[in-house]
Amino acid sequence: MVPVLVIGALGAGVALVHVLSRGSSIVCTTRRLTGVPCATCGSTRAVLAMLRGDVAGAVAFNPLTVVVLACVGVVLGLRVVWGRQVRLEASGREWTLIALGLLAALGVNWVWVLWRHGML
Repeated sequence: MVPVLVIGALGAGVALVHVLSRGSSIVCTTRRLTGVPCATCGSTRAVLAMLRGDVAGAVAFNPLTVVVLACVGVVLGLRVVWGRQVRLEASGREWTLIALGLLAALGVNWVWVLWRHGML
């Protein structure tokens, strides 16, 4: 039941952002205020592309969003199959390495976004 509610809430959120952004060509607040796209720019369009089944388009908009959606899908799928929570156990040092890896992925994704918007 929980995965269905989570997916429904995500879908409703994406739809709401899509409806509210129709009057503006720029949804990203960071880009609207600074002129520079944020590291997650294109995420809404990537999610909408994924909902349409356009994986290549989603990757072009924001690759990190596709990776995150895939990970969430795997975790939710495992939870449905196993019927319990999926836990990641790690030591303090391992959590530090995981956090650094996530920050590195976000940085690489930001370079991609800046390149795609012609700013690099």
